[in-house]
Amino acid sequence: MSIARNTAYNLIGSAIPLVASLITVPIYLSVIGLERYGLLAICWVVLGYMEVFEFGLGTATAQHVALLKNSGREIRSETVWGSLVLSLLLGTAGALLLVGLAPPVLHAAMNQKSAFAQEVADSIIWLSLLVPLTTCYSALSGALQGREEFLRLNLINGSGATILAVAPLVAAVFFGPQLPVLIISLIIVRLTSVTVFLIACRRTVPLLPPNLPPRSVLRSLLTFGGWVTGESLFAPVLLSAEKVALGWLQTATAVSLYMIPFNILSRLLLLPQSLASALIPALRAWEPLQPMKPLAMRFEILNC
Repeated sequence: MSIARNTAYNLIGSAIPLVASLITVPIYLSVIGLERYGLLAICWVVLGYMEVFEFGLGTATAQHVALLKNSGREIRSETVWGSLVLSLLLGTAGALLLVGLAPPVLHAAMNQKSAFAQEVADSIIWLSLLVPLTTCYSALSGALQGREEFLRLNLINGSGATILAVAPLVAAVFFGPQLPVLIISLIIVRLTSVTVFLIACRRTVPLLPPNLPPRSVLRSLLTFGGWVTGESLFAPVLLSAEKVALGWLQTATAVSLYMIPFNILSRLLLLPQSLASALIPALRAWEPLQPMKPLAMRFEILNC
């Protein structure tokens, strides 16, 4: 196990979608226009707020699966199935909440100046379907992370994110630039990625026929995820509030112009994020309840 190698996998897996985004943004602006691109960005902001319903289960799954490295495959399988069921339930709750809260938020963000109000209204149901898909995606990603399958994980993540960047553009060219069409293309890509993750987890966890773990394991997943969620409650607000405010004070076109440099600069976080992802399974040795080990043994996990 090498943290340096796994970090490199994470960096490459994140850089490929970045390159795809940089290439496709000018084409998006040409095909769907500035305002629609801004509305799509606002939809992603709203969806980003709904990621709180992931409840940290991706990280919790990675930590639990890493701790079960030397346990029986039945125990690992039950843990992942439990996390997946919890993710589906929480994602469904988030989708229902999104259906109720998204209309006023999106209309406020558009400041009632947009000519695409009906497209936004027609998009909300489709947008809500992305919430449970995203929570399940996170749980399955965490399972591969916990098994230290970073090459496989980033092949799926990188290719999925790249297709995710291109799919709405292809849909706009062949089926029209309407916002619901763009979001439906995202649903298809994310559903495909979840399916590929399931196949990968079946081989590497491995996933056995569905069977839930004891309630104590479910409580442990939720407890660990709850601590992670504490940070995620505020991060989306701090990172995205200005986009909603800009759309409200100006127009969706202004959001488009703001998002282009924002997306480029935000990629500066790739290195610390990639390192943090690689460290999660390695730091399983730091489990609070585990007896203390000599410091030299602790540093063995940093076998770069």
